[in-house]
Amino acid sequence: MRVLQIGSRGTDVMEMQALLKKIGYDPGTVDGVFGERTRQAVIAFQRNNGLTPDGIIGPNTYRALEPLLLGYDTYTIKSGDTLYQIARNYYTTINRIVTANPTINPYNLRVGQQIIVPYGIDVVDTNIAYTYEIMERDIRGLRVRYPFIQVGSAGKSVLGKELYYLKLGNGPNQVFYNGSHHSLEWITTPLLMKFFENFAKAYAQETSIRGYDVRDIWDQSTIYIMPMVNPDGVDLVLNGLQPGNPFYNELLSWNTTGRLFLRFGRRTSEELI
Repeated sequence: MRVLQIGSRGTDVMEMQALLKKIGYDPGTVDGVFGERTRQAVIAFQRNNGLTPDGIIGPNTYRALEPLLLGYDTYTIKSGDTLYQIARNYYTTINRIVTANPTINPYNLRVGQQIIVPYGIDVVDTNIAYTYEIMERDIRGLRVRYPFIQVGSAGKSVLGKELYYLKLGNGPNQVFYNGSHHSLEWITTPLLMKFFENFAKAYAQETSIRGYDVRDIWDQSTIYIMPMVNPDGVDLVLNGLQPGNPFYNELLSWNTTGRLFLRFGRRTSEELI
């Protein structure tokens, strides 16, 4: 994670802005530009969490924000703790805690025992430029919050990124969804990730989605999702061509309009958000 401060721009700034807004701070427009309102939101977060209020997202501030990005914290049980009290402290519910800790006995918490506590916020944001790094972290968070889901890899991309797939259900009807075949169509990835999160949440809470019984769908169908088929292309569009890319020189020589294409790609991405 690079240091973010006044003047910083990029998808990582946008991700932090979206998170700050989600947890009750006001960074202004979620646009990937670290301006004065974003700085003031960071300062407010730092003050409320015992950090140096310098308005800069450095290592210490990022460490405080990372559990919120993942959507969960690891908590060590102390004497007198109850799940009700823990849930209130984290603005979450007992049901969410029990879901993330399927072997826990709510009536027999042991001092020193470590449990997963999901925050009372969703993990997947749909108002940001959705990079591979963000997707990978969201998958990690969802896997911990909903341990009944399955995550695997179908292989690796040309640049060595995992081609993740997600699995819901155990029924005989098999369905496969995938997104981001083409890098400019990256918006299909947060769409699938949000569907995956909503389905897992509804299954855990035994609720329906638009009148459909999620548990019945789980028993009747097996849903496979590959949310990002082309992670190399998505990062190229959203973050631009970086000198560290092993094909940097080749891409420039193969496509004489490469620089214009990348600028067009970023502009198109912003318009789709």
